Order: sequence, then C-alpha cells, then structure tokens
Amino acid sequence: MHLLYPALPSVLQRLPQLCMFSLILLLPVVGSAQEAQSCCARAKQSGQTAFNNKNYDEAIRVWTNGKRCSDAAKCPDLDALIKKAKDAQAAAKPKPVPPAPKPQPRPQGPTEAERKAQAADQAAKAAFDIAKDIHSVRAYELFLNNHGSSRYAAEAHRLKKALEAAAEPQPVQTQPSTSTTPDKPALPAPITRLEADMVRITGGTFTMGCKSGRDTDCYDDEKPSHEVRLRDFNIGKYEVTQAQWRAVMGSDPSELYNKGCDQCPVERVSWNDIQDFLKKLNALTGKRYRLPTEAEWEYAARGGNQSRGYLYSGSNTIGDVAWYDANAKSGNTNGAQKTTRPVGAKNPNELGLYDMSGNVWEWCEDDWHGDYKGAPMDGSAWVDSTRASYRVHRGGGWRIDAGFCRAANRNGNTPADRNGNVGFRLAL
Repeated sequence: MHLLYPALPSVLQRLPQLCMFSLILLLPVVGSAQEAQSCCARAKQSGQTAFNNKNYDEAIRVWTNGKRCSDAAKCPDLDALIKKAKDAQAAAKPKPVPPAPKPQPRPQGPTEAERKAQAADQAAKAAFDIAKDIHSVRAYELFLNNHGSSRYAAEAHRLKKALEAAAEPQPVQTQPSTSTTPDKPALPAPITRLEADMVRITGGTFTMGCKSGRDTDCYDDEKPSHEVRLRDFNIGKYEVTQAQWRAVMGSDPSELYNKGCDQCPVERVSWNDIQDFLKKLNALTGKRYRLPTEAEWEYAARGGNQSRGYLYSGSNTIGDVAWYDANAKSGNTNGAQKTTRPVGAKNPNELGLYDMSGNVWEWCEDDWHGDYKGAPMDGSAWVDSTRASYRVHRGGGWRIDAGFCRAANRNGNTPADRNGNVGFRLAL
C-alpha cells in the first residue's frame, strides 16, 4: 500500500477529468436506449391505429418493424400485438363458399316401376302364348287365374267363351248363385306339389369340389377346391316326377325310358326340353322356377350350413341314401324297365333333400368346364358369353357305380342329349 502513496496526489488531481470522461462514454448508450424506447412506443401507437382501422397487414408490418428498433429495448409486448393482429386477420378472411351442387342428370331408361310393369307384361304375354298353343278351356282358365288383370285377359275370355260355346251345352243352373265372382280354378295337384316340396336353403360359405380329408377318388375336373359364398335359395325336396312333367307338358317325354311310374323321376329329358318345361310351368304358376346352379346343387347336396362332411349326400354309406348300379334294379317293380325308383324312398340328407346321390343325374344351369379354374365365387351359374356346347349334370344315377354318386363328382353332356339316366330337380 505504501507503494501507492507517491502517485496518490497525482490521481486525486486528475479525478474530475476521469469522471467527465466516463460520462462522455455513457451518453451514447443512454441516448440509444431512449431512442429505442421512443421507436417502440411509436410502433405500438401507429400499429394500434392500423389495427383499429382493421388494416391488419399494416399493423403486423409496423409492429414487426418496431421489434427491430433496438435489441436493448426488446419491446416485449409487440409479440403479443403481432399475434393479435394475425388472429384478427385470419378471422376476417372470408370463408370459401362451396360450389353449388351440380344438377344430377335424369336417369336414362325406365323407372323401377316401369321395369316391373314391363316384366309383368312380358310374363303375361308368354303365358298367353302358351295358352293359345294349348287352346283349351282349362289353359285359358289357368292364364286368367294368374294374369286376369293383364291386357291379354279380354282376348283370353273371348277365346275361352268360344270354346265353351262350341262344346256340349251344360245343364241349366236352377238355383241362383250367391257368388259375385267365379271361383279361380285350382292348379293340378302335381303342379301344386312342386311348390309345396320346395325347401328353403340358408346361404353360407362352403368348400366346393374335391377337398383333401373330406373327399376320395377325386378327378381333375373336381379341382381345385375353392371357397364359395351363396345367398339363400329354394330347391326341390325331390327330383321332378313323371306325373309332374305330364301335368305341365300334357304328355310324357317322347323318349321316356321307365314309363308307367308316376312317382319315379322323369328321365330322357334334355336340357333344352327342360327350358320348355320351365317356360310353361312359370306361365301357369306366375313363379320363377329354374334349374339350380352347380354351386347351389353341391352346397345343398352337402347339407348346406348343417353339413356333416359326408362323402355322399347325407351319408358315408351309399346304400342308405342312393339308388345306384348295385341296388337300383334288384327287386325293382316300378315302371316298364324297372330301373328308376319312386322319389324319396331312401334317407334324406341333413337338409331333408332326397336322391341327390343316385336315382338319376340332375341337370344344372351351368356350362361345362373341365376344372374349377376361374369359377364364380358367389354361387352364380358359370355361363360363357357364347354358351358352351355342354351343360353340367350332378349326382349319379341308377346305373352308375358309387364313385360317380359322390357329392363332389360332376359330369356333363350336350343340351340336346336325352338319357334314361338323367333327370332334374327345380330351384325357385
């Protein structure tokens, strides 16, 4: 400390000059801070004016510039003001107006009601054409029973009356009738029996074709196995009989083999013959009978959603459910040839369907294909755009061995073929 004593007088003499020098150095800093505060205040005021006038772009610009006046001033409240201006700017922007919906073009073609009316008229015309072909009082009565409100009804009445007038006179009715409308004629019993014997099948998914572990002795045309999903449908409990064919067509098939067995399945009917049968049956009943699709047939034969996985339709023991080459003719007393058996004589399958294995093969709607590659997955008929030269039939028959009566087995023939081993059942 004593070393400082010699310089102390000099330092004390210069103290006023040192204080003045420090003040000079501080003046620019103080002036810069005051100007920054003034700039910030001006920015806030000017920006607020623009904001009040809803000039949000200008307010944002002024307040943003105000933040740049001085790092020392910082203007901490300008960030909040800028955010307020941006929020107000966003809220003030007009919301986009959605474009007006384009007018929908008016649907072309007939309405649903018009299509139904057209379909009803076409069905009535087809039925009327059949009635004229048959040209009997009974035929016109059946037509009027189902299509009495159609535009063909008046002509049907006229033709019916003309036939009645040409017939022998009927006894005069002595007691006045209390009925104001004539009773509608009933359909023949074999025809009404067809509807009574239809079985409703609940749809579902199943494996169609040869499946390892379930089926045996499979052929290439039964492969590949594939999943098919079907909707509900109706199928006949029995094969169509000779009596039912005769009731619709007026006579037996021209080449019927086992004649004289009314309850035996009709056979020697071609796929084409069945189309004529369906046309007349639907005209008489007003319904839409058809052949089953191949997928519907196999699903029903396997027991549908109640299937127990049998090899044949309803059993693993073929003799329980089928008439085939080993048992059909032995002791048979039915019909001229004693081959087919009356329907329903064996055990039914899980759905209550009879003779889906054996008795006669059954025509399906589908065209024949040599395997299942590309087959429909929805249970619809597999029909080519130009129909193929063969159709499918399923189930085996009275002169076929057990292997051909398996539920997976399939066969086919030309649509004109008439075979004493082939008949059909109906779908609806």
